[in-house]
Amino acid sequence: MNATQPFAAKDALNPDELAATMTRLGRQAREAARDLARVTPEQKSRALIAAAAAIRTHRDDILAANARDMEGAKARNLSGALLDRLLLDPKRVAAMARGIEDVAARFGMSAETLRAVN
Repeated sequence: MNATQPFAAKDALNPDELAATMTRLGRQAREAARDLARVTPEQKSRALIAAAAAIRTHRDDILAANARDMEGAKARNLSGALLDRLLLDPKRVAAMARGIEDVAARFGMSAETLRAVN
């Protein structure tokens, strides 16, 4: 295996499995889109802020899982560039949470506003 082929052939789905998986994911995405269309902007903000809070709460678990993932990626001889993209540290995890809060703010509610109304 080389950097341009991060997954071994044995890990690949056969064409029928891949087609079935993609069809299932497409159906699930359509169902989720219908559900989200009925959700208010405030509900979306609340859910996103909760997701950001969960990321912060579980930061150590996320970092531990990432360390295990990094071991597997190194064992697969992924390139340094790919390893860097996969690597999480406390700063990157905090940036993930802030990014989610930024999306929540687009629905008109910041984390501070949600805390104030709760």
